[in-house]
Amino acid sequence: MRFFKDDDGAVLIYVTLIMAAFIGLGGLALDASRAFTLREEMQQAADAAALAGAWQLAGTAAGAARADAAARAVVANNQKWASGGSTAVAIGAGTAGVQFMTTVPASDDAALVFTNAAPFDYIWVKTTSANFDPWFMSMFGGAQSQVAAEAVARKGSSQCQVTPLFMCLPGGASFDPTAWIGHQVLMRASQGNSWTNGNWGLLDTPGGSQSAGALASMIAGVNGLPQCIDSRGVDTKPGNVASISAAFNVRLDVYENLPGGVSYQNSPGYPPAEHVQKGTDQTASCTAQPTWVGGAIPRGFPRDADIISSNGATRFGNGQWDCLTYWSQAHPTDTVNQPGACSSTGGMTRYEMYLHEITTLPNKGLIPDLSGTTGDDGDPTGRSPMCYAGGSIPPTPTTIGQRINDRRIFTVAGVDCSTIAINGNTANVPVQQYLSLFLTEPAGTQGSTNGDVYMEIVGFSQAGGGGLAPIQLREWTELVR
Repeated sequence: MRFFKDDDGAVLIYVTLIMAAFIGLGGLALDASRAFTLREEMQQAADAAALAGAWQLAGTAAGAARADAAARAVVANNQKWASGGSTAVAIGAGTAGVQFMTTVPASDDAALVFTNAAPFDYIWVKTTSANFDPWFMSMFGGAQSQVAAEAVARKGSSQCQVTPLFMCLPGGASFDPTAWIGHQVLMRASQGNSWTNGNWGLLDTPGGSQSAGALASMIAGVNGLPQCIDSRGVDTKPGNVASISAAFNVRLDVYENLPGGVSYQNSPGYPPAEHVQKGTDQTASCTAQPTWVGGAIPRGFPRDADIISSNGATRFGNGQWDCLTYWSQAHPTDTVNQPGACSSTGGMTRYEMYLHEITTLPNKGLIPDLSGTTGDDGDPTGRSPMCYAGGSIPPTPTTIGQRINDRRIFTVAGVDCSTIAINGNTANVPVQQYLSLFLTEPAGTQGSTNGDVYMEIVGFSQAGGGGLAPIQLREWTELVR
């Protein structure tokens, strides 16, 4: 009876059971952590490959070929917990490892649709499978499993400090900006919902007010839109665009009838350019509609010949402007500093002439001063009293990478109005090209010419930026799955 009643050592039973449970939990935790680490290593490799490939994407077949090669070359990630020990993670061969897409479904649950036709805007990458053998669970029949990872990435870009303007391009998607450098554009304010080549309108303002005064401030000021915008598409804004045309002329030292109740003439952030020769009377008011002298006083830089001959029916000019006549009027006694390329059909761009007049002589001595013949002094600091009183006038940027910041240059989104129905607030309108445009004369602000803005195309964003004032988009890659 004493044997049956003896409880010495009973605790050993509980200790044994608890130890078995702890060992089981430890074994499960070890297998789970190994499996998790392996999956994480495989996913990191897939992510790195997708991001490397996405950086090469350009929408084209050539870009897709570069992306495929980059995705396969970048992977140097090793995994440590697959069967067989540490090995490098590999990308699947052919289409089993890399494919491309034009779009990605909004829902992660929706299947991806791969494409063999451009545009190639997204890259999908998948690793080869690695075998995983559990250590602990194999004692209880746990089977080997396979682990692979996949990722989807895209290359994005944005443009910052954009003037809140868009313009309809000729040819739409086929517009080649390299063929249009030095050509003049008659940008005309759109009437209603009728859009054609050369019409301009306003962009929505992410992160800012959409009032006429705020938009005028962004056109007139040095900062543009308050946020960077995705280069893939912009949102248009309805409104009477001609009502803010006077905002363009702030950059030419004219402060006429501007909305918003802001005294641009006396406020920091709204200086004119260093060179504002525009053919106005030397006694013209700083706050009134520009009055042109006419005759032998050039009204800014001459217009393209076919825009003149068509009386404005031609919106995108042929790039031929009378440089010789301009020089004889703006510099009637100077035959020494005339550029050799200057001809009766151009020979150089108006923007190049503008830079020549600013930089050739010390102290901007070649900027036209026609105040002795009832015209204006093209150097705003030579006017007495000076119109702008809000601070100093910034120097003209002459290095090619900084020219986009010139006060007479506007960054404008070029869109295809022939295929996109623009009607008021139209969202995500594809941008065919960002263009840098040089203001060649004051914008029309009254009567039938209200909203007419004459610009010269001097740069673009295509292929990393080009032209005389290239636009360089901010690019990045991101994982989307």
